Amino acid sequence: MLNNCTPTFDVARPMIENAHPSIVEPLLSSTRTLHLEVQYEAIQLILLLMNYSVRDKLLEGLIRSLKPNKEDILSGKQPEILKDANKSSTLAPPLPIYVQQAAAAKCILSLCQNSLELAEKLIQLRVVHHLMYAMGNQDYADSQRQASLALEFLCRTFPMVDDHVKEAVTESFYTNFMVRVDNFNLFDYLS
Repeated sequence: MLNNCTPTFDVARPMIENAHPSIVEPLLSSTRTLHLEVQYEAIQLILLLMNYSVRDKLLEGLIRSLKPNKEDILSGKQPEILKDANKSSTLAPPLPIYVQQAAAAKCILSLCQNSLELAEKLIQLRVVHHLMYAMGNQDYADSQRQASLALEFLCRTFPMVDDHVKEAVTESFYTNFMVRVDNFNLFDYLS
């Protein structure tokens, strides 16, 4: 019953006239969560806010999220000396910065699929370079996958991007990437 009373973003949209720039960083930070429902809602709100004055700040923030700085990465890692040697090696949860990287790539794909104008704007903001960087993330496979899907869409939609990517990588890498984009894994290619 509560879900029927809760307003969604689509209902709230006509009531919103402006979006304050202070929403950008908290909204982008919310994509770091492992809770897929929260991440989904954050991406939906980002898509909605493309019609408001915060659009450029959101686009720049999404692109910045694809290439986290070293301080952000190192601040999320636990030093080796603090790890318990008696525990069996279990998979550690991914760094929130990598979860955000994958979510940013997923959001960029949605933006590009919804609007070629936004896709062109993202290309001007060097999204291709940043997607290729995210594809090289050896610590989080979902970053590779989401960045690959977004880059593949841009390559198939914009011949200029396709030429740029072909030029930047080897022919066998490019062929493997374009054929197996949905399950492209950098480690498979390198081995």
